[in-house]
Amino acid sequence: MTFPLYIILILYLIAIVFYLILSVILLYHIFRFGYWDSSTKMMVFLYFTGSLIILVSTGIYVAGINWSESVSILNNMEFNINFF
Repeated sequence: MTFPLYIILILYLIAIVFYLILSVILLYHIFRFGYWDSSTKMMVFLYFTGSLIILVSTGIYVAGINWSESVSILNNMEFNINFF
């Protein structure tokens, strides 16, 4: 059974969009309900700096992959299940 490798890329992009939506919701709740003091500023800065580092580094890694290949799983395996 083979499937194209770009399916993993599509799932990765969906995960990034989901993450960005949750980050916007987080910022909304910080600005709406939180106290905007120096510790809050530092934590938001650290959160988005870490997020940016992770997204850029995975983006660089993803750019180097040949997405036209396919992945083969369960190749040449037979499943013989006898219940009786």
